[in-house]
Amino acid sequence: MSNGESQAGSKRLIRETIQSRGFFPSDLAAHLSPAEVMQPNDFSERVWTRLRVEECGDPVIRLNDSKKLITHSMYWDQRREGIEPILVGTDRIEGALERIYVRKKLADVLEKAASLLPDEYQLLVLDGFRPEQVQRNIFEKLQTLLGDEVFKYVSPPDQFASHATGAAVDLTILQSGKPVDMGGKVDEMGKRAHLHCFEGAKDPVDISIRDWRRYLQWLLKTPAILNDNYSDVVGIPTETWHLELVDTQVGAFTQNRSVARYGNASKNGLLPADMH
Repeated sequence: MSNGESQAGSKRLIRETIQSRGFFPSDLAAHLSPAEVMQPNDFSERVWTRLRVEECGDPVIRLNDSKKLITHSMYWDQRREGIEPILVGTDRIEGALERIYVRKKLADVLEKAASLLPDEYQLLVLDGFRPEQVQRNIFEKLQTLLGDEVFKYVSPPDQFASHATGAAVDLTILQSGKPVDMGGKVDEMGKRAHLHCFEGAKDPVDISIRDWRRYLQWLLKTPAILNDNYSDVVGIPTETWHLELVDTQVGAFTQNRSVARYGNASKNGLLPADMH
C-alpha cells in the first residue's frame, strides 16, 4: 500500500469511527498510519524558508481555557509536570508571554479537536505565538550548549520561526490531569523526540508511545477530515508535540505548495493590543 493510500485509509477510518461512536477513541491510533511530515534533512536545512509568503490576515487571538482545552505558557512558567525545561536553571524565559495566543483558524481547530476527546482526556497547549525576543534567547543559549546541532531543533532568529506566525502550537494530551507517555517531555531534544522514532516498536510500552504520537497528530487533523471549512495541520519530524497550520511555510513545503499564507504575525500587525 502506498503512503497516499495509507493516509486516505486512516482518514476514512476516522470518519467512520466518529460517526459511529461520536468521539475520537484512544484505541483508534493503533490502526492509523504514521502522520506525513517532511524528511529530517529537509527540516534541518530549512529549505521551506525559500517559499514566498502571501499573508492571509487571519488575526491572532488569545486561546481561552475550557473543560477540554487547557493552556499553560511553558516559557512563562516551566514548572509543570510533562515539561522539560529548555533552559535548565530558570523557570521563565525572558520576554515570554503569560498567556497563549494563536491565529483564529488554529484556535478553531484546537477547540474542535479537543471536543472530540473521550471524557478523561484534555488537550494541554503549552506554546503558540512566540515573540522574537523569546526565540532569540532560546536559540542563543542552546547554541552555546549544542553548537551546530541547535539548527536541527530551533529556528535561528534571522529566519522567523513557525511560532512567530501564531499558526504553530506545542501541545500534549492529558489523561485524568496528567500528561500521557509520549516517550519524552515537551521540548526534550534528541532522536527520541523525533515523531517517527517509535514507529518500529515491538515492546508494549514503546507501542503505546507510538500510538499516542499518532493519536495527537491525527486528532488535530480530524476537524479538517470531518469538515472542509477547517484548516488541516502538519507536524514536523523532530518534535512529536509540534503542529501547525498547513498554510505556514513548513506546511506548504510538506504539501508541495508554492506559496505560504501565514507570515510573521508581529510584523504584519496582527497581534492583539492587550497581549501579555
